[in-house]
Amino acid sequence: MKIERFQVEEEKEMYKKSSWSSVLIITFLLLAIGLLAACQAEPVEVEVVRTVVVTETIVEEGETVEVTRIVEVPVTVVAEQPPAEEVVQEEEPGSQLRISEVADIITVDPKFLKGRQTQNVLRLMFDSLYHRDNDMQIIPWLATSLENPDELTWRFHLREGVKFHNGNDFKANDVKFTIERLMEEDSVWNAANFVDRVEVVDDFTVDIITQDPFAAFMTRLVLWHMTDEEYFNEVGEEGVLESPVGTGPYEFVEWVKDERVVLEANEDYWGGAPNIETIIFTPIPENATRLAALEAGDVDIVTEVPPEYIDQPGEGVEIATVPGTRAFYLGMNVNVEPFDDVRVRQAMNYAVDVDSIIEFVLNGLARPIDNPLLPEAFGYAATPSLSLRSRKSYELAG
Repeated sequence: MKIERFQVEEEKEMYKKSSWSSVLIITFLLLAIGLLAACQAEPVEVEVVRTVVVTETIVEEGETVEVTRIVEVPVTVVAEQPPAEEVVQEEEPGSQLRISEVADIITVDPKFLKGRQTQNVLRLMFDSLYHRDNDMQIIPWLATSLENPDELTWRFHLREGVKFHNGNDFKANDVKFTIERLMEEDSVWNAANFVDRVEVVDDFTVDIITQDPFAAFMTRLVLWHMTDEEYFNEVGEEGVLESPVGTGPYEFVEWVKDERVVLEANEDYWGGAPNIETIIFTPIPENATRLAALEAGDVDIVTEVPPEYIDQPGEGVEIATVPGTRAFYLGMNVNVEPFDDVRVRQAMNYAVDVDSIIEFVLNGLARPIDNPLLPEAFGYAATPSLSLRSRKSYELAG
């Protein structure tokens, strides 16, 4: 039995320093690029090249004609120049983005991926066969299409020309290798519970056969990051943990535990080179310290911001919001007293004031939902919910 649930909007999850002007969206992050303050100016003379239109009279085959041409000419102009000691050297657009999360990642191996912080980093280094877009729709990614030859078989046609960061080609054997690792007993995934086997049809076609018909299969597939079989066989699991290799838009540089994770743009990414060259993730567990780092300009984006901060953000801080994907709820064990009594469970549902929690605790950054699945999620079905009736709760409980 549930107590009324609410979905917290990620509107309080992602904030950025307003010193960034152009935006790049990567998986589930809002990334930004910089803006610098102007300094007091002093006039100086500089030479620039300007494009002008000129008309000339020429004689051609005995006839006098006018010819218009566009030419570049040097011109000396007076420009405003900041004093030398106040000149701010602006970085190239997109050169670096610094993100602070509440905790460090726990692994760089997709087999052991767990937790939102780890997911945020690994989604930049690795790709899945299919991917969720910004509207939560599942779209082709490393696979260009799929078909179901029968009720148990999922046949994927892979994108050709994709390479891992080390230059190895991505092929069907890597899909088979990846999923078989996810089926191993020590994996954090439960792929072995519903996947029977994986078969390579050819270099760019692979079949995943489930144990039973499984309608929700694609909702799992989008979370499986493809890894390089050849590289794993060369360096082993320890080597992968030291220097992971994926096909994603960013390449691994270093992970200094509890200090930073550094990624650099994959210039050969199959989807096009990213605009931001370097991304640095820094764990700062304390809310106050994390916000202070944002306001001081030490980081550009912070997560897990307290709802009360939104009403009075620091100077130069801009709030960016997106809908969340997590449902918060209270559960009751129906096998122990008093929750084995349906009237008690109903009474608690009536008694919990979800609207007040959203308004006063979460600062409006949530929406009430009627079951653990979001309306946008696969398999969602509306469920009648119990609203606040404090007097009614006592009557039901006797």
